[in-house]
Amino acid sequence: MPEGGGTEQGPGETNQAMQTRKPWTTMTKQIGASVFFGVSSIAIITINKAVLTTFQFPSFQLVGIGQMVAILIICWSCRTAKVVTFPPPSLHQFRKVFPLPILYIINLIFGLGSTKILNLPMFTVLRRFTLILVAVGQIVLLDKYESLQVNTCLVLMITGALIAALNDLAFNLTGYIYIVLNNFATAGNVLYSKKMMNEEMGKYEIMFYNALLSIGPAIIIAWVTGDLQKV
Repeated sequence: MPEGGGTEQGPGETNQAMQTRKPWTTMTKQIGASVFFGVSSIAIITINKAVLTTFQFPSFQLVGIGQMVAILIICWSCRTAKVVTFPPPSLHQFRKVFPLPILYIINLIFGLGSTKILNLPMFTVLRRFTLILVAVGQIVLLDKYESLQVNTCLVLMITGALIAALNDLAFNLTGYIYIVLNNFATAGNVLYSKKMMNEEMGKYEIMFYNALLSIGPAIIIAWVTGDLQKV
């Protein structure tokens, strides 16, 4: 018996206690990641909407280019500081990441365009249909089927968004076209990213090379369409 009258735990009891703590630790991480993702998503949409409407920034394409620059700086700085690792730029890496940059440009430009044009309730309800596209795409491309719980959550999220937008009678054809293209590009981006990560390509690698290969064409598109001249 140990000093102080305590009881000594055997190896079996210690292992059992550790196994009991593991599910709670995993659940805590999952809840934390979900909350952080939700807060980040709301913050991104709200800030983009404020920049493009409240502060009347004239070019949504330039906002997208600015986001690409930020991704490149942050990812490369983290790589230099050994916080993350991914291979240096090479033709092989460029080939590996294709066609994600095309989907990324479409996603970013039309996503910011629809954010500027549509009000937030309608934007939110139409964006929810991306979830359906991803779920169907996973079955077709990845042969992956979601559980009943996940499908139930999808239905609840879409229903909630529809209820929130019921009183919105505004109609904007350009905004609707933008967001449909945005939804398909987002779904394609998510599905191909998952496929590439299954092929042992890191998420930071995908993020960096997406931005690196997209920034040049995005600047050209903004210049040709006259968006750069608006600033």
